[in-house]
Amino acid sequence: MFVQPWLLIHVMRKKIGFNKPTAWVVIVLSLLLTLGATFQASQLQLDYDFEKFFPKDDVEKDFYLAHRNQFGYDADFLLIAISNNDSTLIDTNTITTLSSVEEKLQSIKSITSTQSIATYKIPLQTP
Repeated sequence: MFVQPWLLIHVMRKKIGFNKPTAWVVIVLSLLLTLGATFQASQLQLDYDFEKFFPKDDVEKDFYLAHRNQFGYDADFLLIAISNNDSTLIDTNTITTLSSVEEKLQSIKSITSTQSIATYKIPLQTP
């Protein structure tokens, strides 16, 4: 059902008491609220520190800190994925290329270790 605009204006003026001065007050208040919200949004700061996620005396936080102290920080690695559309991934040429890429990466001073499918060693258990 479509409401005629003149009917809506009539209801707003006569029944609700909405007229030009009232409309200006609503517009000004809306602008002030928008400006206030914009200012508050500009003051918003995000904290990415994972340790602050836990309460100060939390058992899980203590476990995490002990684990990190023992094994080191877990976010300083780079994962590189490859794909080979010409043949299967486990191919002599692909493995040779991976091996040469790994050798080049190992020659960079800031890289401490590398792992790839080309040089991965699986320990065998014998009886």
